[in-house]
Amino acid sequence: LIQDATWCMQPIWLRTNGTKQALLRASISRVIPSFKASSLGNAVYVSGDGILHKVDSFPEAAIGPVTWIWASKPLIGNELSGRFLYFFVHPSTQQEAMRCIKAVLSESDVGLEGPFSGVDGGVACFRLRGLNVQKCLEAGVSSSSNDDPCTSTILIDAENDRHVLLSVTTHSYQETLVLRPSRPRDPKQSPNVGSCGYDVYCNPNIAKSLFHALVFRGGACPIGITEHASISLECDPPVPVFPRDYPDTAQ
Repeated sequence: LIQDATWCMQPIWLRTNGTKQALLRASISRVIPSFKASSLGNAVYVSGDGILHKVDSFPEAAIGPVTWIWASKPLIGNELSGRFLYFFVHPSTQQEAMRCIKAVLSESDVGLEGPFSGVDGGVACFRLRGLNVQKCLEAGVSSSSNDDPCTSTILIDAENDRHVLLSVTTHSYQETLVLRPSRPRDPKQSPNVGSCGYDVYCNPNIAKSLFHALVFRGGACPIGITEHASISLECDPPVPVFPRDYPDTAQ
């Protein structure tokens, strides 16, 4: 199963010099309490999920769910250096998220380099789910066609919840896909199979060709909002979907 989730995963980002990670964690945890446990260390990517709240308002005043990726290299391009923190939120909460995060960052010197803003051009995100995710990726990014040359190096760790780098060359682009594991609490139960897989982040320049490759060569079945919501509801336990399952938020 594959869903284009770009529209509901709007990114905002910041860049730091990486010297004040503890202070940055403390600041962000004022609006995302679960963020305090996140640490980049020597890893290339570290991520997590949580609920965004208004400043110092936890457990009240919830705004909505947020996914973050803390990276030692940018998700798109390689022209910048430092530490990069991306927040992916629903478009209906993006402006409120920016206001709250900016508020806590302005009260402390966390070593920001550049503005805290949306990502120019955005970041494409596909939800790839099901039993044969690895086979789909291998077939999707590999091609024997001379008209569509594609070479790849696939490194997939199916047993551990870790980020995986997938280096792909296609249509004269050299891009890196970031695969973020997505697994319910018990992936061995059959109702949860449809929610096991990866969130695939990539440059929008290759999003269309990658989506087509995963469908036509990888055999993925495209789904939409309704199917995703139904699959999430059938999981054991159910996986919440925003805004349907977040009655304590304004949305």
